[in-house]
This record gives sequence, C-alpha cells and structure tokens, in this order.
Amino acid sequence: MTRSILLILALVMLAPACKTSPAIPDQTDNKTVSYRSTDAGEEAGEATDKTTDNPTTDEPAPTPQDADSSGQLQATGPVALVNSQPITAQEFNDEVAKIMASGQLPPHVLAQITGARRDQLKERIISGIVMRKLIEQEIAANNFTISDDEIDARLQQMQAELELVSQMNPGAFASLEEMRKQMGISTAELRDSVSQAIALERLVQKAHAYSPATEAEAQTFYDENKDRFQQPEQVRARHILRRVEDSTDQKAWDTAEAEIKAIYKDVTANGVAFADAAKEHSDDPSGQRGGDLGFFPRNVMVPEFEKVAFGLSDGEVSKPLKTTFGWHVIKRESYRAAGPIPFATIKDQLIAQITNSRFQQSLEAYIQDLESKATIELKPENIT
Repeated sequence: MTRSILLILALVMLAPACKTSPAIPDQTDNKTVSYRSTDAGEEAGEATDKTTDNPTTDEPAPTPQDADSSGQLQATGPVALVNSQPITAQEFNDEVAKIMASGQLPPHVLAQITGARRDQLKERIISGIVMRKLIEQEIAANNFTISDDEIDARLQQMQAELELVSQMNPGAFASLEEMRKQMGISTAELRDSVSQAIALERLVQKAHAYSPATEAEAQTFYDENKDRFQQPEQVRARHILRRVEDSTDQKAWDTAEAEIKAIYKDVTANGVAFADAAKEHSDDPSGQRGGDLGFFPRNVMVPEFEKVAFGLSDGEVSKPLKTTFGWHVIKRESYRAAGPIPFATIKDQLIAQITNSRFQQSLEAYIQDLESKATIELKPENIT
C-alpha cells in the first residue's frame, strides 16, 4: 500500500526500498531487500533483489559512492537536454552508481549486458532521469509553499501505511526510520522529498483532477478483497543477544552464557527494564530499539528461537536460550491470532490507497502531457 506514495518519491528524488526484515536470528544469515531507482534492472531482465542486510552487522545501506565501478556505464558528457537544461554526466553516473549500490543491477551483471540491450539500458536510465527532470522543472516553475504541518501529516500517513503493510506482510518495513536508513538518506532529505511529492500532487490535480475515495468505496473494496487483508499468527517480542562469532570457540560460548545469565537476573529480579538492558548489552542491531523485533510469524526465526517466543505468555521473559548466533533472553510483548484485519483498523489506509490509485492514473496522463510539450534531446553517444 505504500507503493503509490513511494512511487511519487521515486519520481521526484528517492528510490523506494520496498521490503526488509528485522536483523534477528533468522533461518538464513541474510535478508532480501528491494531498492528501486529506475526500471533499469527490469529492462535488463534481471531480478531486483539482493541480500544486503546481514544480521551479524549493523552497517548502513550502501551509497552510490560505495558501488563497485567495474563494468559501469560511464557518461563523459551531457546525456540529454530537457527544455535546454542539460542532464550532466555526473547526474547520469550518480544514477548508475545508485542502481548498482542498491543491488538492482549488480556490476557483474551490468558488465555482461552488451550490444542492443546495453543501448536500450542506456536510454532507459536516461528516460527515467528525464522524467524526473521534467517534474522538477514544473515544481520549480510553480513555486509552491508546503508547510511543515503538511509534511508532518504526510509522514504520519506514510507511517500508518508502513505499519499496515508490516502487519499483513511480516518482514516489510515497520517504520519510516527503517525505510529512511535503507534508502541511505537523511531526515531532511526525506522531508524535502515529501514536500516535492505534495507539490507534484498539486500539479497533477490541477491538470487532471481526480476525486478522493470515500469510506463507502473503501468498504466495498474491503468486502470484495477480504483475502488480501489476512494476517498470520504473530508474536511481538524483544530479545537481548550476546553474540558468539566463532562457533568453535568454547571459551566464547561460556563467556556469553555467563553474561546472558547476569542480564537475565537483572531483568527478572533486579528491576532493570528489558529495553534498557537491550540497549546496553545486546549485540544485535535491534538493541538500539530496546531489542524490539516487531511482530513476526512462524517459520521466520530459527526453530529454537521461534518455539520459545511463541510459547511465552505476554510480558514473560524466557530463560537464557542458545542458538547458532549466541545466547539470548526473549521477552514476549503481545500476540496476534491469524485472521482478517478489521475494516476499522485499515479504513484510512484503504481510502488513501484508492485515492492514490486514482492519482497514479492522473499522473501518467500528466507526464505524457509534459513529454509532449517538452523539447527533449537524448545523447546516448556520450555514454561508454
């Protein structure tokens, strides 16, 4: 449901990170992450996912500067003129670096694309930047004033949509903060992008008016698509991990066990808040959130972790638990039974979703208008 909003951001500035998973003891060491900038990877016929979020580290998402340059498309001059405004070589090269850093089009795959397919890829990337440039020019020409209250309201809406997606699809982003970090942007950049998204909506509404959805329409959509609003059985838990890096190091295991037993005593007998202990002692990135793993269903965690988490009562803290990652203590926060999400819970998000769908249609027409009126000259020959 966030796709529509995130597409707006992508057109203006951002590349939407659609999905990630919490860095917790999973059955695999890596998580699947999708990070889209243009449709370049799709045009190349490659998958858009890459395993980037390793629970053994807490590294930020890769930035364009981190991308491997081998096999990279490289612009040596302007790649297009948009209403006489150049798209510089630097803009193109930054876009390519962003695509590679995101995993959408890994360098080794890009290096294998040759001939006509490589020419198509060049034009696809240029076209994406041209579209964004046209929108930026229109926003600048209209000189919109977007208030902080409007930006705050939109951010709250996006947060609510992310929470809903996370509820129906465990492993999806549960917060704007997670999404922002995965995108590799600052809070100021996120707010600026939301401001531009609001401005874009005003432009589209002016050119191709669309009406907001009503509650009745949302109810009809819900009734006709109830199978899409099912949530699996889930628990929400926190944990504290004392990690063991070398599974053959018995001394490390003994040390971790002694440490987790001391932490267990603190949170069960000495009055130390579990979240505070997690922030101070956990070796997992979730420790920064007080050990909060959010809601997760069965068959996500390693079996021994899942068995304990689902077997606890709400508010109960487990005894020290050993997994392949190290020693843990787990606190179960709450439980959700499998079943439909009530309409009242998602009403506002459904109204926004239907409205955004209408916006998408108007947006496509608006972009076609911009392209038909613009003077655009592509210069793919400046790309090697």
